[in-house]
Amino acid sequence: MLSKNETISLAEIERLVAGHHHDPHSILGAHPAPGGVTIRALRPLAASVTAVLPDGSRHPMEHRHQGVFEVFVPESAGTVPQYLLEVSYSGGDPQLQDDPYRHLPSLGELDLYLIGEGRHEQLWNALGAR
Repeated sequence: MLSKNETISLAEIERLVAGHHHDPHSILGAHPAPGGVTIRALRPLAASVTAVLPDGSRHPMEHRHQGVFEVFVPESAGTVPQYLLEVSYSGGDPQLQDDPYRHLPSLGELDLYLIGEGRHEQLWNALGAR
């Protein structure tokens, strides 16, 4: 996990965008940091992205590289807030979207082990089809 002053490398972003990163949840979504929370989102081709918190506060995100946007949100409680993303594309109206990386990964260690062995007997449940 990265602190407020740490940032992800361009090489890591390029691996993420190419679909070669082994753990996108470690980069994308909201991550606690000293004094607040860092939020990152992947929105290729977006002109701008803004994190919108439940209290209505808006935090414009900086474009880092290849569609990865990032913002540090000061938070006194130190908890990861619920948030939505307002995304604007060229020539279009802003759209309010949920960020799938706001949620924790749904596959546990046992699920990954059984999938790797080809023995997961309820794969449809683990992958969210039901």
